[in-house]
Amino acid sequence: MAAGSRLLDSQGRQIIYGPDGLRFLSDGRGNECCCGTVRCPGGTCTHCGDYVPTSFEATISGLSMCSECIDRGNGTSAKYISGDPSITLCLPDLSACAWEWGYVTSNGLISPISVVIHAWTNATCSGSPDGIVFGHSYPTIELTRTSTGFRLRYWLLYGPVQRAYLFDKTITADGCRGTYNFPSNEYTECGADPGIFAGVRVFATGGSASIHDCCEEPI
Repeated sequence: MAAGSRLLDSQGRQIIYGPDGLRFLSDGRGNECCCGTVRCPGGTCTHCGDYVPTSFEATISGLSMCSECIDRGNGTSAKYISGDPSITLCLPDLSACAWEWGYVTSNGLISPISVVIHAWTNATCSGSPDGIVFGHSYPTIELTRTSTGFRLRYWLLYGPVQRAYLFDKTITADGCRGTYNFPSNEYTECGADPGIFAGVRVFATGGSASIHDCCEEPI
């Protein structure tokens, strides 16, 4: 898809495809918003107060990818090979008090990062990689607003059912307007179980993140 192409998503929101991915130009409710200095209220979230953005822009950087073999705890393993996971994405409103963006292999879009992870059908990364993986990983960033603040999570889909979790942080904050910083990562141990589901493991530590309400037009 060429940069500058405009289209509507399944919720009627106008989006534009730029050099750094998709950005929202309107919210599907007849409001041209979420670009530059123009702001508008969006979905429903009682924790936000009277201003609920239709989107947030999230930036995550400074992650230290784990270099060792990761035992997935189910007889298989995986290992980070190459690529920078640093990322900036626009997160549209997913549901009440939740904003999320995820690239998937079926939507025809190119992943904005080039992180490569190999997989094995043994627990020690022995021999040649023989697990089914994608050529590069597809990111998902999930932001939720709780009664006391925000939680931001970032993970990669590197195979049909394989996830590598890179960042998780909860902060205390008021409202939903402006910029919010996540100064550290709660993941501190490579290969730890983040408690999502079987076989999911932590693949990065360190790093920081920031979010701000409404995405800016990139081109």
